[in-house]
Amino acid sequence: MPQESTLKYLIAGGVGGIFTVLTGHPLDTVKVLMQTKPNHYKGTWDALRKVMSQEGSISLYKGVMAPLLTVVPVFAVGFLGYGYGKDLVSEPDQEQLTGPQVLFAGLISGASTTIITVPAERIKCLLQLQVDHARYNGFMDCGIKLWKHGGIRNLYVGTTATFLRDVPATGLYFFAYEEIMRAVVNDSDNVTWQPLLAGGCAGVINWVVSMPFDTMKSKMQTASLGKYPQGLRSVYVDITRKDGFVGLYRGISPVLIRAFPANAACFWVYEICMSLLDKYVSWL
Repeated sequence: MPQESTLKYLIAGGVGGIFTVLTGHPLDTVKVLMQTKPNHYKGTWDALRKVMSQEGSISLYKGVMAPLLTVVPVFAVGFLGYGYGKDLVSEPDQEQLTGPQVLFAGLISGASTTIITVPAERIKCLLQLQVDHARYNGFMDCGIKLWKHGGIRNLYVGTTATFLRDVPATGLYFFAYEEIMRAVVNDSDNVTWQPLLAGGCAGVINWVVSMPFDTMKSKMQTASLGKYPQGLRSVYVDITRKDGFVGLYRGISPVLIRAFPANAACFWVYEICMSLLDKYVSWL
């Protein structure tokens, strides 16, 4: 991939990621609470009401520093991986990729972000669950304490679940976005509202596919070390024994409510950034 394309993917992907976090974090907090404390809340609105009445509405942004500090590299690497994947599967002078080519490029993107995503989400989930800095005093304090009490293994709890969540879901994420954009954008159109629709729909599809592994990941990342000795197998049995298969989709309501606006914002800002970089920063 040419250097200028690499820089554009990094910049536009990182900025899009920031908007995704700012738009979607409150409902991400609700999702994690419902996944890890299923007996405490009757549903999305009950969780929102209880959290805001007990801790104030600002508490919905607990743990936001973890994704904000890592979102630029995660999304930048994700969009960069997508760009590399497209280059890998495209033929010389091919102007538009086929659906399977886009899907494969998306799989490359999902695989490329795991090394950054796992520790960031481990810290985020732990901070979202605690009340009044009971154990961790912020992002850095949590990361240091996890390292001291288990080393790198403690930071990378849930790696397999994250990988299995992100790879297929990200492939479908980019596939859905590109296919919807092809359907709603004509050659004569100015791209304005279309990324909002395509990005929002892609986000919903992403989470419908990835939710079971995300639920298992959240349970593993907020449990004490050793609680699930067989990893995914242990946590799967634990969840389904209590709640059946539907337990793997616990927290899906806030996820889907969040998915459309957060991912619409991501792709809209991404497309704007790419357009501005093409127009005004010719040396990139």
